Amino acid sequence: MVWWRHQLGSDTLTQEETKELKKHAANKIDAVNNKLGLEKVARDEGGVRVQIGEGCVNIFNAYVKNKTADSVKLGMPGKISTEKRSSLLNHHLHLRLDEAVSGQWLDDTVLYCQLYSERKPGFVSERWCVPLIRKGPQTVFIDLGSLDQCLDLHLVVQVFRIGKIVQPETQKTQESSNRRSHSGRSLTGQVGPLHKRPVSAGVSPVGHLFHSDRHNSENLQRSDIELKLHACDEKDFHQLHELILRNSGKSSFATVGPSNIKFQLSVFSGLIEDIRDQNPLIFKELSETRKLGFPPVVMPGDIRNDLFLTLERGQFEKGKPSISARNIEVKIGVFDKSGSEIVNSIIPASGGGPVFPAIYYHNNSPSWGETFRAEVAIDQFQAEGCHLRLEYRHCSVKEKQEKKLIGFSWIELMQPDGTAIMDNPNELPVYKCDAPERLNPGLYLKTTPDQADTFHRSPKESVTISTLLCSTKLTQNVDLMSLLNWRATPDRIPDILGCIMKTGGEEIVKFLQDVLDVLFSMFSTEDGNSTPHSGLVFHVLVHILAILQEPKYENFQPVIDAYIRDHFAAALVYKGLLSCVKHCADMVPSTERQDPIRKCFQSLSQVFRLIVASRQLFARATGGQNEDSFQMEVHLLFNSFNKMLSYQTELVLPTQIVFLNNMSCVYPSLLQVMPVIDMAKLTTLTLDSLGSERNKLLHKAALSAVRAAINSQLWQDPASRRLLLPSCLEHVIHHLQIREEIHTATSIILEIIQTLKDDKARSKLSPFFREASTLAEKCIGPLGIAIVAEQELSDDPDNLKPASLIAALMGILELLSHEHHSHIWREDSGLLGRLFTVLSEIVSKPAFPSEWMSLSLAVAVTLSSTIQLTGNCLPELTFDKQLWMAFFRLSVSYITSPIVQIEIMKKQGRFCIGMDTVGDLRLTIAVQMVETWKKCPEQIQLVPSLVGPLLELTLIPVREIRQTILPLLISMMDAEQRVKGNFKQMETELIDKLDILISENKGDNEYHQIFNSLMLDLVQHLDPTWRDMGKVFVSSVSRLLERLLDYRDVLQGEKNRNKRMSCTVNLLKFYRDDVNRQEMYIRYIYKLHDLHIPILNHVEAAFTLQLHASQLEWTTRMLHADLQFPTQQEWQRKEQLYGQIIDLFDRSKLWEYAVPLCKDLCDLYEHRIYDFNKLSDVLRKQAAFYQKILSEFRPEPEYFRVGFFGSSYPLFVRNKEFIYRGLDYEKISDFTQRLSTEFPEATLCSQNTPSEEELIQQEEQFLQICSVKPLKEETAVYLGPTVPDRIKAFYSVNRVSSFVSDRPFHQGTPDTENEFTTLWIERTTYKSSSEFPGILKWFDVVNKEVTLVHPVQFACETVVIKNAELQRFIREYSADRHKNISPFTMRLQGNIDAAVNGGVAKYKNAFFTPEFSTVNPNEQNSVECLAGYLEEQARLLEEALDLHGQLAPEPVQPLHDRLLHLFAQMKTGMQKSHLLSSPGKPRTSSIINTPLPPVPGHSSTTKLERKDSGFSLTSHSLYGKFSGEDLDEDIYCKPPGFGLDIDNSYHDISATIADTYTDNDDTNTSNTQDGKTSYLDGSYQYLYPVQQSKQKASAKHDYMWMEGRKEAIYSNKGIHRQAPPLPPRGSSNRNSTTDSIPSPLSPLKIPSPLASPISSEQTDLTSSIPPALPRRPSKKSPRQSTSCLSDIVFLPSDHSSLAGSTDSPPPLINDCRPTSPNAPYSSPPPLHQRTSSHKRPPPIPPRVLTTQDSIPDVVKN
Repeated sequence: MVWWRHQLGSDTLTQEETKELKKHAANKIDAVNNKLGLEKVARDEGGVRVQIGEGCVNIFNAYVKNKTADSVKLGMPGKISTEKRSSLLNHHLHLRLDEAVSGQWLDDTVLYCQLYSERKPGFVSERWCVPLIRKGPQTVFIDLGSLDQCLDLHLVVQVFRIGKIVQPETQKTQESSNRRSHSGRSLTGQVGPLHKRPVSAGVSPVGHLFHSDRHNSENLQRSDIELKLHACDEKDFHQLHELILRNSGKSSFATVGPSNIKFQLSVFSGLIEDIRDQNPLIFKELSETRKLGFPPVVMPGDIRNDLFLTLERGQFEKGKPSISARNIEVKIGVFDKSGSEIVNSIIPASGGGPVFPAIYYHNNSPSWGETFRAEVAIDQFQAEGCHLRLEYRHCSVKEKQEKKLIGFSWIELMQPDGTAIMDNPNELPVYKCDAPERLNPGLYLKTTPDQADTFHRSPKESVTISTLLCSTKLTQNVDLMSLLNWRATPDRIPDILGCIMKTGGEEIVKFLQDVLDVLFSMFSTEDGNSTPHSGLVFHVLVHILAILQEPKYENFQPVIDAYIRDHFAAALVYKGLLSCVKHCADMVPSTERQDPIRKCFQSLSQVFRLIVASRQLFARATGGQNEDSFQMEVHLLFNSFNKMLSYQTELVLPTQIVFLNNMSCVYPSLLQVMPVIDMAKLTTLTLDSLGSERNKLLHKAALSAVRAAINSQLWQDPASRRLLLPSCLEHVIHHLQIREEIHTATSIILEIIQTLKDDKARSKLSPFFREASTLAEKCIGPLGIAIVAEQELSDDPDNLKPASLIAALMGILELLSHEHHSHIWREDSGLLGRLFTVLSEIVSKPAFPSEWMSLSLAVAVTLSSTIQLTGNCLPELTFDKQLWMAFFRLSVSYITSPIVQIEIMKKQGRFCIGMDTVGDLRLTIAVQMVETWKKCPEQIQLVPSLVGPLLELTLIPVREIRQTILPLLISMMDAEQRVKGNFKQMETELIDKLDILISENKGDNEYHQIFNSLMLDLVQHLDPTWRDMGKVFVSSVSRLLERLLDYRDVLQGEKNRNKRMSCTVNLLKFYRDDVNRQEMYIRYIYKLHDLHIPILNHVEAAFTLQLHASQLEWTTRMLHADLQFPTQQEWQRKEQLYGQIIDLFDRSKLWEYAVPLCKDLCDLYEHRIYDFNKLSDVLRKQAAFYQKILSEFRPEPEYFRVGFFGSSYPLFVRNKEFIYRGLDYEKISDFTQRLSTEFPEATLCSQNTPSEEELIQQEEQFLQICSVKPLKEETAVYLGPTVPDRIKAFYSVNRVSSFVSDRPFHQGTPDTENEFTTLWIERTTYKSSSEFPGILKWFDVVNKEVTLVHPVQFACETVVIKNAELQRFIREYSADRHKNISPFTMRLQGNIDAAVNGGVAKYKNAFFTPEFSTVNPNEQNSVECLAGYLEEQARLLEEALDLHGQLAPEPVQPLHDRLLHLFAQMKTGMQKSHLLSSPGKPRTSSIINTPLPPVPGHSSTTKLERKDSGFSLTSHSLYGKFSGEDLDEDIYCKPPGFGLDIDNSYHDISATIADTYTDNDDTNTSNTQDGKTSYLDGSYQYLYPVQQSKQKASAKHDYMWMEGRKEAIYSNKGIHRQAPPLPPRGSSNRNSTTDSIPSPLSPLKIPSPLASPISSEQTDLTSSIPPALPRRPSKKSPRQSTSCLSDIVFLPSDHSSLAGSTDSPPPLINDCRPTSPNAPYSSPPPLHQRTSSHKRPPPIPPRVLTTQDSIPDVVKN
């Protein structure tokens, strides 16, 4: 390229050379760009770039031509011109000898090369004698024919030597060696006659070289072959090549002379004259080896007169009996009748060589198989007596003996009838002659078999030869000679003409001019009348003319042209020729012999040339007479044509097709003698005569006729064009509609467009205006249909049908002006709508190759202009909503089309010259949309349909477009508000479309900012009456955008699955709470469900589906089908959902959540649809769930607190904390690894270092992870005395929302001897936004509290944990006495040995000292609690040792005895009285010192560092803090565990309430009396229990289980829990038992003032302090209600007197159904501030076991 640039800049090249070099450089650049996938430049034929302004049609044509040229250059199928196609029919083989690979050349060696066809079989070329004296000899085997004729070719090489027949000294040896060839003998020093003797031969296939598509005349590709030589017996040498091919085994590798020969071969294709010109160096010094016969293309100027003679074989007599077989030598020559030999007439081979055949040693039946060429001048060849003579001589092996003539044969070259020798094998007799002087032609030319006097004919001797005549002047056809001499035998004219019909074209073209003269002389008389043979002569004429139409003879067209121009003189034949053509047209339907008629129509071009030439000769001779008569005859002829075309039979169909294909050939001739307008009329009538319902092949031919008419001179005349255009377009439209011949139809349209573009007169009154309108009206619709259909069906990128259709449509649109648009669309506005649809399809899915960027840009420019013009026309038309929407959709599709995304194309490196000059077309269309919207007379009709398209535009990352289009959204809001008073439709549509578009990866953060800021600014200018509504709407959409963008960012990738879940939940909440879009809400429910299922999050998937189920009722309302469910009733869908949820809960082993759903289904099947089969199935499943709850093992999940700190996190996790529920058996190390993989850029850091405040400010991502423990909720399962451990364990890690994390530290100076004294605990309590498990495995932290735990409180927790563990061991080993006792023994040994080693002693030294009491006066209650726990531990150890002694086997008994001994020593020190007996410790036995539970709802001042009293559900603590200043007047009672008898305990509270409020009729909404507080919502809070009449302490205690929150209060044994009533049929699910299942989403939390700040628990973890009385149900929606009031019903003591009254609270019973389906369980009570009270802990309720309490109701229900 650099050198080319230098040459172009040097000004040393000619204009032609500069043009060629520029074209070559451009092709090179385009080729490289094509490989790189860059723009392919559109260039015209001169290599000049086609500019964008030249239009789509010119650019498309340039691309197609370049693509076709590339296809031809690369050997690919493509549209090739006739000249190229004909030249490719002929192939040539270039051969060059390199060297002999092994062995040496013999002295005087002769090497022949010849091409052999295995298909014939036989040789197809003459021989080439290799001139070995020249270095690198070469030849070209020319005119080998088409590709099919070359695929089986082989190269045959024969090696001969020139020398003596045999060596004298080895004569006997050779006679005894079976007469093998003696090629190895040296000829050095030999004297005497020399002879040609066979040596070896070889064969190599060359057909594979022609398979390659690489060869062409411009780029020569070379291939090397190595040919191995073989030898055989002399008698088989003529067929050695065939033996090698057959691998017969009769040959062997040559051992003498060269064994291998290497050749270099090349293949050329095309005309040999062109190849000579293009490769002058190759053809400079080589001989051309001809084909045996004519080439496939015979040029008129070619003159050949070659006679190929092949000497096949001979048969000779032995001679005298005493002598051996002869050594026959043949001499061939051409002689005239005088006996003179024509010098150099015999050419043995191309390149020269010996002129005589080889001699075969002692062989009387030699077979030569050698071909010679006789080259004789035409006059000598045709001279009388010219003959071919073969002379036979015997060659003796003796050196001094001369060759002896033994006979001769001859054959004349011309036959008596004037024809040349026939191409047949000829067996020539041998005439005896031993004297050369007797060989006088005058003696033997007259010899016949009857004249044997002069020469004796040997009866047993003969020689067979084959001849092949290749002559352009001589013929072997007798019939052709008879035709030329027809006047000699006029009575044989019919026979002669009949024979000529069977004559091949090779003979006719030789004498074409003479034959035509003869035919016209036979066609008519001298006065112009017809002859008896005129019809037959006409058929012969059209037969000859049809032959000339064949590709083989197409180069003879100049011959017929020259004949008509210079030699044709039949001025009177035009009438007869017209009559014959008309007769043929009339005979079409009435004859079955259609071949002559088809030949006539096939030759119409030459026939009408002859007719017009004859008419012109006649007019010149007569001064233009009979002009009208001639035109009338032409009109009548076309009438016959039209009538012929009207027939609809299968017989005439091929004839009609031939006529239509050749009809246009008559235009050039007839236009010389007729007006153009007349021809246009005739053509229009002919095209219209076909109709529409005809055969496809006929329509195809008509389309070809249309294309020919457009390319003819008729189309250049405006008046004719106006006539032809409608008829031509009808045929084009027909093919577009049936989608047949798309290429031809579009080519016609493109040619019409090109013609109209060249018309400069474009006024409204000009023909151009009418023609362009006609073209647009007729073609836009069919083109659009075809474009859409082809784009849907075409998958091949090389298929250019869609691209050609698009180019045609664009070309039409380029022709249309504003006046055209106004005129056309007023006539048919529906066509405009269809055009908009098609154009939208074009810009959405471009159908042309991506590298055709010039075409893409041209299409974009054309569409931009069309959109602007049509947009300006829309207001002028009658308003049609569909039409206006189609316009706006087209505009949106255009702006979002890939063909105008300039920034994307530049990023991809797809540049196009002219791109910058055009500018950003998208902004132009955006402005046009705004202008068109303003002109819309019915804007409200486009709302909300237009919202989606406009919103899609605003998502394009081009600020100008966004700022242009966003005001349209505000305008649409204003339009809807003005008409309807709201903009709900617009709001709904915008939210829906925004969700879809963002999910399609559209939009960005910048769009969010622009939308929010610009829309808020625009809203400020709205009507003040609804301006605030607009602001709220914009803010809501802005929040949605933020969530959608977060969701879009994590839409792909498995590692982003959890992030997708979080974003999905955010969107789910938005659609539920912010905009209340149920369909979107449900859509995201199933998106979340589908995210859970693949990773086996079955429980989360179940809770997710439960969100949908909670939206449904048990009604018969019909629901539409969606992607998940068919059309069905509402209860059926809810039933189906319940089945899926139950199955998911079963898979996740959370049967407690599935049981309430089973109960709902039971109610449905039993009381509503009465399907007892399903009822039984559900009951069995429910029973199985109960059994699994108590029997199957379930791993307890771990919980982790995760903090995401840093500003580079996504918004939905940035600087937030979450609680994660781990996978089964997942520990913190595995969890950390999993989360680090999800956030690979995050840095893992410790929990507290550095501080969170510092991490929040950092740009980097930091990750904090730590384990947390769930806090048990205040549910009923902890109050039952006999609740199984499996149930307790389940609820300790499920239905939890509060979590704690402890950090131990030493306050002050640590005591090295006793660390318990200063060991404090910093306890962080986290409150999650929703309970676990839920719809996610993580929820964000909504509340975080940090409290401090005193050392003595921590000691209490430690002891409580050990006590609980001892209780568990006692229960387990009491229930199963066969368990392995080792864990039990180790637990006892650990507790007792630890105590001996200082456990209790350290506690005593740390907390039970006067010093501690003095320093920590406020912790006295905790010290007492610790003493009680230690005493309880002593009791438990004693009980455990007793059980251990019963179970311990004999080997363990010594250890057991030791434990008993150790326990006896430590037991006294663990008694409470002993621990509290320290001097100085304040003690009192008064009941005043025993505090009651705190007053519910009582407020006290709290401090952060003292907020936690030390009670922790996680650590199983049973002591609490109380506010001392409010307890002075309270009544206290001692815990039953201390052995006190109490008249009234907490089990009487329900009776007390009932008695107290039976007669209360106060209606105040808020008052305080008798120790109770009434609230506005009707709930009550009790400050202290009202004392009743004394009862015995032996009263039984029981527990009452409450639905919903499952809180237990003490109740009298006489109050029994009844089964909850089933809801009535058709009732809402608001009363269903599923209310006990919390909503997976966090509802609106309303803190209850009734939550108790204190909680305590017995050491067996089965009881707690009685909770405060809950309030009555709130009227809030079930989704938001969190109050426990919905779980309680109040009734008066008489169950009737206060029915329906709300003035006084009825007694509390538990025969109620919860009313809130989504009410969650209450969270753990907050830790209360420690006060200075010295009161004792609250009493522990007694454990009273009943059968009813064996299984908690939370499981039963």
